[in-house]
Amino acid sequence: MRPVRILVLWLALLGSVPAQGKVPAPRIRTIRTAILAHRALSGTRTPLPSSSVLTDKVAAGKTYGDSWTCRSSTTLLLDRLARSNVQLRMVSDGKNTFRWGKEGSVSYHYFAVDNPKRPSLLVDPTASSNFGAYCQPGGMMHGLLAEAGQRLGQPRAAARVAHRIARGSAGGLLVLTQPADIAVYREALTQAARRATQSARTAQ
Repeated sequence: MRPVRILVLWLALLGSVPAQGKVPAPRIRTIRTAILAHRALSGTRTPLPSSSVLTDKVAAGKTYGDSWTCRSSTTLLLDRLARSNVQLRMVSDGKNTFRWGKEGSVSYHYFAVDNPKRPSLLVDPTASSNFGAYCQPGGMMHGLLAEAGQRLGQPRAAARVAHRIARGSAGGLLVLTQPADIAVYREALTQAARRATQSARTAQ
């Protein structure tokens, strides 16, 4: 069986692509390139700037794909993909959620998409490290995804995304190619950012 066909079947089992119908070859090549780049970057040091969010020791020890490195990890992934002529864009949800030292306000979560206005592909190198434990039944992100699924009329999409993140498939790289999955994930991130902002205000 051809490697591309194997990848299509594997992604279909994970809920990333439709099980029926053809997936465009360029899309499959992009996904395959992203997975290979993600694996190649594993262990790359991504120390974070000093802030009140993490201790200096923890921030200095971060590597690609670790929790809290969504922006730096996504930047590394995009740079690696660009070398293979794969062009994705970094976007974020939850603007100005955290104050990160001298950098000022940063978003709640960063990831990459093919089209910022109408994304049909989303890749996220830190979804599992940041949210995997919370996507189990009873976890915060599991609940937010379920709420987003109900709000958007896409409960199955919410279940798929929660399962994918909790499982940490593809070496921890979240790959979403269905618009419903992307919409549910982004809505859950937006709500998580609002909770984080409210908690910070309450603490003050």
